[in-house]
Amino acid sequence: MAELTLVLTLLPEIMLTVLALLVLGLDLFAKRLRPSVPGWVTAIGLILTAFFCVGYSGAPASDPLVWGGMLRLDLSARLFRLLFLIGAALTSLLAMEDDENNRGEFYFLLILS
Repeated sequence: MAELTLVLTLLPEIMLTVLALLVLGLDLFAKRLRPSVPGWVTAIGLILTAFFCVGYSGAPASDPLVWGGMLRLDLSARLFRLLFLIGAALTSLLAMEDDENNRGEFYFLLILS
């Protein structure tokens, strides 16, 4: 059970990695789709990741350090993670209006940042 909790604490980062690879794959293999598809996929994926971060609190309250102290999951870490996810989703939605940003590389770098 402890191993499952440790994996669930990293699930938002795992979700972001899968989303980044999905957006890059969409841009690479689905050129015939509308140019705004990578932006919509990015925004929806970031919002789903933010909802997961709100719904799942992560580490137990008694020990905010996980993975041997490499990751701290206290209230401020959760707040800033949520703030950056919402900011990236809004950036993705606003960038879809610009024709130069409708490339998968832009959204790939946005997700990984």
